[in-house]
Amino acid sequence: MKRFTFIVVIFLCSLLISCQEEKKPRYFVPPEQIDGIGISRANMTNEILGQRTRQMIESQTFVILRHPESLEGAKRVVSSKKLQSAFRKAERVSSFPKKTLEAICFLESWGLAVQSPTGPKGPMQIAEGTAKQMGLKIERGTRYKIVSKRIAVKVRTKKGKKIRYITKRQRIPYQTIIRDDRMVPELAIPAAAQYLQRLEGKFGGRDLAIAAYHCGEGGTNELINLAKGSSGISGPITMSEIFFKCSPAYNRPLYLGVKKHLARDSSPTYWFRIKRAEELLTLYRQSPGAFRELWKNYQSPIKGRDRVPSRLWLWVKKDDLKYKIPQDLQDAGLVQLPNNPDYFGFLVRNDVGKKDPNNRKLYEQISKEAAGAIIYIAYETRRLVEASGGKFTPLEITSLVRTLAYQKILSRSNVNARIELPTHCSGMAFDISYKNISSHERECLKFILDDLEWAGALDATMESLRSMTFHIGVAPAYKDFFSKITLVQKNNL
Repeated sequence: MKRFTFIVVIFLCSLLISCQEEKKPRYFVPPEQIDGIGISRANMTNEILGQRTRQMIESQTFVILRHPESLEGAKRVVSSKKLQSAFRKAERVSSFPKKTLEAICFLESWGLAVQSPTGPKGPMQIAEGTAKQMGLKIERGTRYKIVSKRIAVKVRTKKGKKIRYITKRQRIPYQTIIRDDRMVPELAIPAAAQYLQRLEGKFGGRDLAIAAYHCGEGGTNELINLAKGSSGISGPITMSEIFFKCSPAYNRPLYLGVKKHLARDSSPTYWFRIKRAEELLTLYRQSPGAFRELWKNYQSPIKGRDRVPSRLWLWVKKDDLKYKIPQDLQDAGLVQLPNNPDYFGFLVRNDVGKKDPNNRKLYEQISKEAAGAIIYIAYETRRLVEASGGKFTPLEITSLVRTLAYQKILSRSNVNARIELPTHCSGMAFDISYKNISSHERECLKFILDDLEWAGALDATMESLRSMTFHIGVAPAYKDFFSKITLVQKNNL
């Protein structure tokens, strides 16, 4: 009887342990997730789609205002009597909104009648083939240029024949454009408006018409047809649905179509940029001073740089670069990342801080918010890889916090370290390698980083092909969100 009771107790204990193990998740799950990221796109409601669309529109502020010409461009588009007259006429003849035409002109040419290196011309940047569809005239004629050439001739002298050089002028014909309506705002802008109105009727939506204006009717038709065969998309197709209702694991053909056009000319993001340009021009019209102040926030802090290379350059201020020597990393409120690759989905590579072996442990730290971002990126990437049938390999963290002294050591052998803003010295930046993961996981990691960037949560830039790393930093607005993840993970170790 005692032996039977003992066996029963052992069985119940093992059953209890087994149940507890089943309750414990296979890997760390953050207490909160950002709506509509990664595989969560598969269950995106209209409300979440609206949130992602709003976030995407706002994210285009950086893309637009980091260009030094954007300030003068806004002034030209809003204040030029010639352009404003053309916009009003265009709206009358087409019923296409004046504010959208202004936004297109703003983004395409900053209000100038210029020629793109790729061919399009004028304030609306119209390609030659499209101009013919619009009814704009482009006429060519023959012109001549005078070319002087030195020619060697033989001349007879008393001492015999000698070579002498004479200058001969030749009249050489060439073809040139003698009339180009694309460069005339009064003609080009109304023609573009009527063309856009026709595209809106053809595609059934203004957002699709704007996309077609940028990437062509063929490219837009391709995306629409891919969207029609995708799950979760019903009723009128919009650019928001095309852009956000696909992923490497979900509606993959649509995802590949969007990816192809993003790589070609970023056209899937064009409508979002136009919407933000409309808002920015409204701001300029209401308060040029407020627009100027906003514009200043997006200009490079490094003298001589034309454009800011990444958002992280703007987020990290000079006062944030506070870690100058190794002693500054002691008791600085930084945290050590957990060492459990299977559970958390990442590992810190053992060569972090190798250039300063006496202080290597100090370089294995990071801020709480950056630690939370690493954990969250690994979580979303693992979910996406596994949902699309792949095998997940823990991500490799190749760099965490640095000091200015350590940055100088790196700069002796690394050209990139010499020219980059030392954002690692703020504790807000880190690097993730994609060298030792599969091409599929690399695709998923890049998708998650882009998705989080479009949501405004972080900035991620691809470093040189040689290093094969992503340089990542946390957005100020998401510091609290990522810090909470770090606090929760300590209870799961």
